[in-house]
Amino acid sequence: MCLTQLVILNIVITMPYRSCIFKPGEIYHIFNRSIAGFTIFSGVTYYRRFYELTDYYQFVKPELRFSLYLELPHKARLNYISQLKSTHHRLVEILAFSFMPNHFHFLLKEIQVGGISEFIKRLQNSYAKYLNARVKRTGAVFQSMFKGIHIESDELLLHVLRYIHLNPITGLAIREFNELGAYPWTSYPDYTDQRNNISFVNTSVIKGLMQYKDKLISFHEDQKDYQRMLAQLKYLCME
Repeated sequence: MCLTQLVILNIVITMPYRSCIFKPGEIYHIFNRSIAGFTIFSGVTYYRRFYELTDYYQFVKPELRFSLYLELPHKARLNYISQLKSTHHRLVEILAFSFMPNHFHFLLKEIQVGGISEFIKRLQNSYAKYLNARVKRTGAVFQSMFKGIHIESDELLLHVLRYIHLNPITGLAIREFNELGAYPWTSYPDYTDQRNNISFVNTSVIKGLMQYKDKLISFHEDQKDYQRMLAQLKYLCME
């Protein structure tokens, strides 16, 4: 195992509670889990709601409450989001994501001061209300403090991107690498031009580092077995 892999391994396994101070213009790996590991995304409806909330709450104070936005006809919703993108400032720039049954990952660039914290707070609070209403439960859904790690180099940025995208393989949500392009709950399809709908992911920063789509695909595929080993090591470290 090379030095870079050891560094990434240490970061992913230890994943300390948030100690960094978020600064505009900087990029961070953000993630959080559900309380006691219970399933928060049990089907497409739940994943889709979290995806829509992610798109909506990246902006600074949309005029419509999300519940009213959902009442709009489909075309009007698309127009409203398009309007937000052209007229509103963003709290964060979303560079990558992965949604798993009991946790989520983001690569976020902070745009506004306090933008990451505000974005995650709105996202988690809104989804928790939705989930609790759907499954008739009360109480917290997510662990109280999300985790954040400052991405200090392009090398680390690329490795964390790959780690995030390979989560569905690690967690056995899918079995084969060639299924990843059709799995809609990561940003991998955005980077490989396999997503059919308009996405909220800004791929330009990382695509600029990789230059070619084929190179990005092989960068992911070459490490899929290492990613599975990483999952086993994480498990052993938690024993």
